[in-house]
Amino acid sequence: MADRLEWFQVTIPKLTPQNAPVTLPCVFNEGDVIEIDVKVPPGPHGNVGFFIGAGGSQYVPRTADSFVMPDDDFFTWPLANAILSGSWSVTAFNNDVFDHTIQVSFQVNETGTAHMRAASLLPSSSVSLPSAITATDILALPEIDPLSPDALLASLPPDLAITP
Repeated sequence: MADRLEWFQVTIPKLTPQNAPVTLPCVFNEGDVIEIDVKVPPGPHGNVGFFIGAGGSQYVPRTADSFVMPDDDFFTWPLANAILSGSWSVTAFNNDVFDHTIQVSFQVNETGTAHMRAASLLPSSSVSLPSAITATDILALPEIDPLSPDALLASLPPDLAITP
């Protein structure tokens, strides 16, 4: 079982052509994505296709420029060694005259020291605590995604004035 579930309802606008698909962000706090689940309600009848992107690249399915085109279906993709950034997306087309919505969930395990916070809520003897926390756990901070909004803003010159 994952530490958390990230859930997105993604609406694909009507008359979005396959040669100009829309990319819809699915962004969440970083973590180890261990499974992606997608539910497609009945209705698209082959008019809607999508793929899951990670870090700006096509991730599921792996075949470049290929789309999953389901109707009234549920998919589960177990993953191993996926990106940790939480920078995911759905890229889709919709040749139908109606908008269509798909539901995408990401099962995520915490990374770095996040597992220590959850473990600290459990009762523990003072004798076992020092051996449970090691220097490796404390130093294993998650890597910062260079494309995250915070990293991009931090890369701007400090004297740059940002106005709406």
